[in-house]
Amino acid sequence: MKRMRGMFWRQALLAGWLCLWVAVHAAVSWQTAPPAGPRSFNSPDETANYFFTRRMAGRMALAAPADADDPAGIIHPRSMLVYAGTVVPAAFLGLPVWYGLIARLAGMAVVPYLTPLAAALAGLAFYSLVREFFCARVAWWSALALPLLPPWWYYSSRGLFPNVPFVAFALLGGWGIVALRRHRRWVVA
Repeated sequence: MKRMRGMFWRQALLAGWLCLWVAVHAAVSWQTAPPAGPRSFNSPDETANYFFTRRMAGRMALAAPADADDPAGIIHPRSMLVYAGTVVPAAFLGLPVWYGLIARLAGMAVVPYLTPLAAALAGLAFYSLVREFFCARVAWWSALALPLLPPWWYYSSRGLFPNVPFVAFALLGGWGIVALRRHRRWVVA
């Protein structure tokens, strides 16, 4: 009984830590903008991802009309290309598509919370993966140390970079495979 209580408190503390993670990173990642002005970002990659996410959420084609003042198509923002008179994404296409589909259902206000949420879910998946191969104490400290890694902190505070969602989905996929194998639902040919 005492072991169960200790495990409950460890999991509750881990869940609280991850909720705090989402809240802090959502506040950091979403920069405030003037009431009538566009959102502003530090990175052209984030700007491009936000632009295409907004287009996808608004049920528009991802390709936007190019600037008529540049007939050669050589002037374009980073992470965008001009192709056949339209501006198209040049970076990872999955992020604006997935975030745009989610924003279509829940609204653009949810976009700043998606990357920190993916980071928090990745922390839980990481805990479960480490728990499969090591003891609970190692898994506990590993899951608490993951958010403190500088690249993890930086890229999860940048809400529209694809780095953390990619690693998060890889960890969630690995956890899913281990969970399926553990429950013997995995069929090996």
